[in-house]
Amino acid sequence: MKKFLYFALSCAMVLGLASCQSEEKLYELTDSPEVSFMSESAIFKMKAEDGNKIAVTLYRGNTKGEVSVPVKITDGTDGVFTASKSTFDFADGENAAVIEFTYPDLNAFGGETYEIKIEVVNEEQVSPSGISECVVEATRLLTMKSLGTGVYYSDWYEEAWEQELTKAEEADYYELVDPWGTGVNFAFTVENGQINWLTVNSGYYNSTYGEYIMLGNLGITFENNIITMNTKYYISLGSFGTGVEQFQLPAGVKLF
Repeated sequence: MKKFLYFALSCAMVLGLASCQSEEKLYELTDSPEVSFMSESAIFKMKAEDGNKIAVTLYRGNTKGEVSVPVKITDGTDGVFTASKSTFDFADGENAAVIEFTYPDLNAFGGETYEIKIEVVNEEQVSPSGISECVVEATRLLTMKSLGTGVYYSDWYEEAWEQELTKAEEADYYELVDPWGTGVNFAFTVENGQINWLTVNSGYYNSTYGEYIMLGNLGITFENNIITMNTKYYISLGSFGTGVEQFQLPAGVKLF
């Protein structure tokens, strides 16, 4: 009988302890708004129906009261994008607030990517597991159409091959489709009779140095429907030398 009573008391103590532990609060909100971005990056494809603006959202876990969250905005667009304000302003009960960035006429954009960095100034306003910084990338949504196949030559590979060229229907923006076999399209624009090379990162990964090979534009010439870019192949530690990246346009294609 004593053994049974002891066993029963032991079980009651264990169950009581388990019950207490289950009622224990894992996390309790503080007076902080507990804000966070959805992710460390936000990618926007700009369209006409967007009304020449993009909206970046910040979220909060504590929705009590009105609160403003100041942010530092690092503009990597050379003033092309303009922020509506420098605070995310939450009304009482709201769990999301936005800052809008406006930009000029969409028809002025090609396929270039613009970057803006947003950082919450006061870390005490950030959720313990939250994301306090977000890098925004904005690119015009383009419809690419194939113009046919030309011939590409690279001094990096010391060989030539057939190469597809595409063009955006909405702008004088061109892409050579994955010429180096790295998954990266090489892009350029044509403006006022000039060819502007856009691609810097070739996508070619050098495992010895743990970096991607970059393409430094040392000057572009265009003659007999052949684009020639004098190129420096480099990484952060130094240069691998210079050479040419050359593309003969598909038959019948005119840039100017």
